[in-house]
Amino acid sequence: MPLTYDRTIVVEKLDELRSSIPDGRTLLGLGMLEVTSQMKRMSQKRASVVIILTDGVLDRSTQILSVKEANTARTLGGTVLAVGVGDFNPSQLIEIVGGSKKLVFKAASFDGLNRIVKHVIDGSCVEISSVEPEIICANSSFEVSVSGRGFNKSGDSAHVKCNFWFNKTTSLLVTPTSFSPTLLTCPSPQRVALRPGDVVVLQVTLNDGVSFVSSNVTITTGVCESSPGVVWAALFLALLALS
Repeated sequence: MPLTYDRTIVVEKLDELRSSIPDGRTLLGLGMLEVTSQMKRMSQKRASVVIILTDGVLDRSTQILSVKEANTARTLGGTVLAVGVGDFNPSQLIEIVGGSKKLVFKAASFDGLNRIVKHVIDGSCVEISSVEPEIICANSSFEVSVSGRGFNKSGDSAHVKCNFWFNKTTSLLVTPTSFSPTLLTCPSPQRVALRPGDVVVLQVTLNDGVSFVSSNVTITTGVCESSPGVVWAALFLALLALS
């Protein structure tokens, strides 16, 4: 099945899978090869999640190919997780997901998969829920707070960056000044002069810009008027200069 956001296609392919008769072999390596082939054909760098589901023990050649393609998926910006069902080899799956036990989930049987769905989602999803402020002043430095979840999924906060995409033409990475799994604080990039009406799209990357998690929130540049106190102070100084 090709990568798609179309729920109808996903449901159709799942229905086809229900009528399929497996031959008993675990060909995980070939499945991973198809995954990375599709990722390479993607026109945009998107944060991808690869979830492996297996109930078998892999032979050596399949294990080698699976590890190789999982490494390729990560270099393309993907996160690889594994779900083992019944009689599987945990050490094989740990190697495939990159060595982290936290990325391997297990179920006693296929009937028990429903009980671990939430754990898999929590272990895989990275999302931006809000960005503040949504309006910034033209030609002024600013700071944004990015709320969401999963910002710690990379395992190393040094790889986490905010990406400011100005008017869909210029993209600049910035290191957050504060970091938590649910909140990032990012300063404005230097050497960027924003004009009234400019639009900034904020993205987050967990892998130094290999792929990005986007939000539906845009930041708009407006004209910020001086406060009355500043205006009166300037007028007072001008009168003193004339006296």
